[in-house]
Amino acid sequence: MQAYEYKIVPAPRKGHKAKGVKGAEARFALALETVMNDFGAAGWDYMRTDILPVEERQGLTGRTTTFRHLLVFRRPLSPTGPEDTAAALPPSGAVDAPPEEASTGASGAQRISSDSA
Repeated sequence: MQAYEYKIVPAPRKGHKAKGVKGAEARFALALETVMNDFGAAGWDYMRTDILPVEERQGLTGRTTTFRHLLVFRRPLSPTGPEDTAAALPPSGAVDAPPEEASTGASGAQRISSDSA
C-alpha cells in the first residue's frame, strides 16, 4: 500500500502583475500557475481544489460562515520514512495567504496512508 504526504495551501486571492499579462483573469491565472509550478518543482502533485466552510467570529458575540478555497497537493512518502518537508517546499511567500489563514496551520503537511493510486 502506497502512503502519501498531503499539502493543503490557500488559493491565491489576487493576481500577480507581469509584463504582457493584461486583465484581472490573466493575472489571477498567472498567480495560480506560479503556485502550482512552485509546488510541482518541489515534487508535489496537484490533486484538486476544495471549497470548505469556516465559522469565524464577527464582532464580540457574532459568528459568520465564510468559504475558503484550498489547493490540495500530494506526493508519495519514501519507503524509509518521511522526507525533510521544509527543504522541499517552495518559499513561504509563494502563496498570498491572509494572516488568519496562515496562523491556522493551513500550510502544514499531513501524512495519510492511502491505498488508491
